[in-house]
Amino acid sequence: MQVTACGAGARLRPRACAGPREGLVVKRVSPPLLGVGWLVRPREGWRVKVAYTGFLQGDTAAGGIIQSDAFDSGDIRFVVGERSVVGGLDRGVRELRLGETAEIGFGPELGYGSMGFGDEVPPDTGLVFRVTLLSAWPFPKFLRDLVALFRTLLAGV
Repeated sequence: MQVTACGAGARLRPRACAGPREGLVVKRVSPPLLGVGWLVRPREGWRVKVAYTGFLQGDTAAGGIIQSDAFDSGDIRFVVGERSVVGGLDRGVRELRLGETAEIGFGPELGYGSMGFGDEVPPDTGLVFRVTLLSAWPFPKFLRDLVALFRTLLAGV
């Protein structure tokens, strides 16, 4: 089954879904942190840290786990909108609040597409990520540009 949206044919129940983006389903599992957690929702250009476990769509938690130990025991840091992770995960994180856990489901068009990912993800396979937003903070564009400049300079050394 392919996740196409919150609604008919979706893997997750529509009442538990959030996000207007086509092809993305976000099912909230636990609420955000009380206090400041309700206020913090990452936007484009924000630096986030998430704990995640990836599953092939339709598999149970007992099988089909992908990339669960790839980054720091399931934690990964990235800048939202810089395409450093699969598109569905990048878009889904924007729907979370600090400390919140959710299942983010999406089809292959927001995942690895027709290429797949090695032996772990076959081509044209939907994915479901169980994600907890651990931290989020603004990362201004001038700092991103400065970091990119330093990386370019260091790569030439």
